[in-house]
Amino acid sequence: MTTEATPTSPKRATKKRSGMRPKVHSEQLPNAISIQTFLEVLSAMHFARFVPSPVQDACGMMIVAPSGTLKSQLLMYLARAYPSSVIADSNWHYGKLLKMKAQFKVGGIRSIVIPELSSLYAGDPRTGGRIEAMLMQLAGEGSLTTNEKNSQWERYEMRATIFGAMTVTFADRKHEFWQEGFHRRFFWAYLDLENDQVLLDYLNAGKQAQIDIVPIVAPAEEFIPDTLTYSDKRWLRTLLLAQKDFGPNQTRYIYLCRTAAVLKWHYGRNHIHKDWRKTLRDFSVCLGKKAAVLLIPPEPLSVKYRKSQEIKELRETQKRFHEKGLK
Repeated sequence: MTTEATPTSPKRATKKRSGMRPKVHSEQLPNAISIQTFLEVLSAMHFARFVPSPVQDACGMMIVAPSGTLKSQLLMYLARAYPSSVIADSNWHYGKLLKMKAQFKVGGIRSIVIPELSSLYAGDPRTGGRIEAMLMQLAGEGSLTTNEKNSQWERYEMRATIFGAMTVTFADRKHEFWQEGFHRRFFWAYLDLENDQVLLDYLNAGKQAQIDIVPIVAPAEEFIPDTLTYSDKRWLRTLLLAQKDFGPNQTRYIYLCRTAAVLKWHYGRNHIHKDWRKTLRDFSVCLGKKAAVLLIPPEPLSVKYRKSQEIKELRETQKRFHEKGLK
């Protein structure tokens, strides 16, 4: 049996001979995560407390990345997209938290964003330590006791999902002290940039990268059903294996299940043809042993400019060698 070869069109053959390289998609890059995927999971975490659970810990996530890698801007997306239920502030102190306790108790404010965690320790180290303990309570068992009155009459808990960002240097300096309980209350996401020149390209063009995701609309009844199966939840455990370096995974696991339920509900509600499992699997690379590469869409003007420069340089080189050949 013989097989006839399909003839190659002249146009396609010309492209192959011209040395064009196939485009590398983000999915082909090892350990890569798109901004869209990260923001979708980040938003789902903000709404995860609407999913019923036997454990009410509010949890949170800490982003660790070098300076200039958009870590703070990623977190600030929550404050821009959900301003009525997110508060962003780098200058927290104990008194400020106590003054806002009513908003946390009734669920008006569900998440706290700290764009630069090191700012909490800029003053008196004892003050930073007190705020650190308060954040642990808000993300964990809930804060009940205050220093304003006798705690025997206090009946309301303060809870909030905590999102913070820090540099690698700061995280390395604090990790040893955080092993006693701070670690285990949060997801730890390590990020790096694929190409930091992309940020300069956008600044050169005088604009910001346009990242389009469908925002989550809060349900009026403040309830999101947990429709995950037993096998779904068993699979989610595999995404957290590397997070054991930061203490037991119980709190993170429960909150990841609630986050997955939000994504599944959000996709179905908005008829988004995406698999929530793939989104979380893609997101989990930043929870692994190596820092995930954050992919930023290239700026169109810079791509066009570099291509024209490449063609110009190629023609000049060909002309120069052609002239030498004639001599």
